[in-house]
Order: sequence, then structure tokens, then C-alpha cells
Amino acid sequence: MRPSPLATIFGVLSVVAAIVGVIFFFINPTVTIVCAIISVLNSIIQVVCGDQNNLTTEIATIVIAIIIALIADISILSTICFALCIVEALMTVIGWIFMLASGRRF
Repeated sequence: MRPSPLATIFGVLSVVAAIVGVIFFFINPTVTIVCAIISVLNSIIQVVCGDQNNLTTEIATIVIAIIIALIADISILSTICFALCIVEALMTVIGWIFMLASGRRF
């Protein structure tokens, strides 16, 4: 089964946005917010297209980010956005590692 072109485009855009969001968190957190929105939109598109089962990872990320923000007494919104970008980037890298280990092509 081939993924839809929209899901493929948003998948690539989301990975790039996640990496940019992590980098720009330390320079301009507003960029991180935009990148996190792109990441969440990608997750929703992936669920609708059937490439992803649910939004459990995103919901768990948001809950953990809220707890960390409350403990560290920092901005909740920027912490959530930063966490969403980090999780997107890490999940992508972990997926690439598993695909390389199993011998499958991207």
C-alpha cells in the first residue's frame, strides 16, 4: 500500500520542521511553535491517511511537557512545542536506524 502524496510531502516537511524547531528553540521560540504546529498537522494527516494508528505519542508528549514546564516553572506553550519537535526528530531517527538495521530501503 502506497502512502498518499499529501502524507509523503507532509512527512518530509514535518521532519525538516522538527529539526528546525529544535535548533530555533534557542534562537527564536516563535519558529519552534510554527514547527510544532506542522508536526501536529502531519500526525493528524498520517492518522487520517492510515499511516499512523493514533495520536497517543503526541498526547503523551504534551502531558510530559506540561509536567516538566510546571516543575521547572517555564513557559508551557514553548515547552510543549519544543517537546513535540524533539519527539518528531527522535522518532524519525529511530525509524531510520531500524530500517537500516533490517535492510529495508527508505
